[in-house]
Amino acid sequence: MRPLFELPKIVRFLFVGGLNTLVGFLVFSLAIYLSNGNIGLSLAANIGVGVFFNYLSYGLGVFRSFGRKQFAKFVLAYAFLYLLNYAALLFMQGYQMNIYIAQFINVFYLAPLSYFIFNKLVFVQPVELGSPT
Repeated sequence: MRPLFELPKIVRFLFVGGLNTLVGFLVFSLAIYLSNGNIGLSLAANIGVGVFFNYLSYGLGVFRSFGRKQFAKFVLAYAFLYLLNYAALLFMQGYQMNIYIAQFINVFYLAPLSYFIFNKLVFVQPVELGSPT
């Protein structure tokens, strides 16, 4: 039985992504402060907390898919996004950009990229035989 009203997947992603971004930015900011500006350590702390929190929130709240296989793909996707984020932060830091502003800017391209990766590669719903594709 379907609920009377259900938000589209992209809208759920934006809501959950906003929450995950807020949590991630707070973890990152706190780690930057506590580590005296160590970007690698701060991103690692962000990923460490985020990978579990975000997997649960995206998997259950957005894509409604949950399992060991999806978790393994999610971790690989997060590793890729981490490396991309880290490289961009180092690049921006080379231009003396404030690290908090740089991380905020990164959200604007990482969010759509992560939606694409999660939707098309991580939380892929299997196609059943005889069902429309």
